[in-house]
Amino acid sequence: MKKLTSIVFGALLISSAISLEAAIQVSSIPAAATNILQTVPIQLQSVSIANGTTNALTIALIDAPSTSMTYTTSAYTNWVSFPTNIVLVFTNINGVVETRTNSALFTTPNTISALTNNYRMLNLTVVPASSTVTWQPSGGAYCSFGLLVTNSVAATVTLNYTTLLQ
Repeated sequence: MKKLTSIVFGALLISSAISLEAAIQVSSIPAAATNILQTVPIQLQSVSIANGTTNALTIALIDAPSTSMTYTTSAYTNWVSFPTNIVLVFTNINGVVETRTNSALFTTPNTISALTNNYRMLNLTVVPASSTVTWQPSGGAYCSFGLLVTNSVAATVTLNYTTLLQ
């Protein structure tokens, strides 16, 4: 019983030490801009986008650590192995042609070139003129790197999020 009590107490102590910070952030973003709203991993509970202009707003939410929407994976070399046969044909000292076939495992380098990729887009929304749209992802949307917003006209973005442990 004493051991069970200490295990439960330890679990409660650990869970209280790992607290996540919930927050609401309101950001006014200018027209035709790329804005980084968060630079740490977060979980989005909801995003409200208010369009106060007379034009439709196209807005994209991207899981990115900076204002760059792409990243580059550098070139690297790996090794590829494959089975093959080695055939040996020779003439012995008696003048008879002999053939020997042996199985072998051959290893060769394989170079992978540098690749440019896009960061993951979480949501692409069109908000009509003078209206507000709210996006509530089921179970929350996880942003591993941060949150980047690109938009066509000026808008106000309200984030309801939880900061994740790093």
